[in-house]
Amino acid sequence: MDSDVPGPICVVIDDREESSGLLEEVAARWAPTYVARLDVGDVRIGDRVVVERKTIVDLVTSLRDGRFWKQLGVLARTCEAPLLVIEGTDAVPAAALHPAALRGILLTLALGLRVPILRTLDVRETTAFLVHAAHLETRRAAKYGTRSEPPRSAARLSLDILGAIPGIGADRARRLLRRFGTARAALDADAKDLLSVDGIGPELARRLSRLDQPAPTSAPPAKSDAPPTPPPPSP
Repeated sequence: MDSDVPGPICVVIDDREESSGLLEEVAARWAPTYVARLDVGDVRIGDRVVVERKTIVDLVTSLRDGRFWKQLGVLARTCEAPLLVIEGTDAVPAAALHPAALRGILLTLALGLRVPILRTLDVRETTAFLVHAAHLETRRAAKYGTRSEPPRSAARLSLDILGAIPGIGADRARRLLRRFGTARAALDADAKDLLSVDGIGPELARRLSRLDQPAPTSAPPAKSDAPPTPPPPSP
């Protein structure tokens, strides 16, 4: 074999993923696969690709406790080829996340952070995607080497995040950043503070302030004192 031709790239899986079965699945299909504590993401594929893997339950939990935007923000800012994998067949619980908020989150990830999103059925399907990505990165490294693009600055990333939210755009995003400093602070602000920003009306303020909020709980139908309507007589 020519010593100038690189071998397969390394896949590194975070040690906190061991209980999920992902390590065993990937190691059985790709070598070399290693386990280590990663600072960013759950899986690193070569020098470029970093994957954040979330089950449906973890997705909802991380949105509630604030980990989600921090994790994905760091992923987008520091990794050349970030990827979010949402794993599982369960639907996002309606009581946990408003449908409009979920749409806003997914659009912000794809358009603002420029993080592609994959939905997989289970660990085996996630593994199939990861192994396929490892093959592609191996071929890319053999052809182009390991040239990397410079990471985006935190300010640029915040501008991209806010600008991707439907109805915000670049101009309003800049005003929000001048007022709040970061995208995270703007998303955490209440509607009253958001209304102080030029160009942010009540509807946009509600849209921004509910991005991480659960869906409203539906009230049970009111009881009626009227007697039930009898069925029509049989012909």
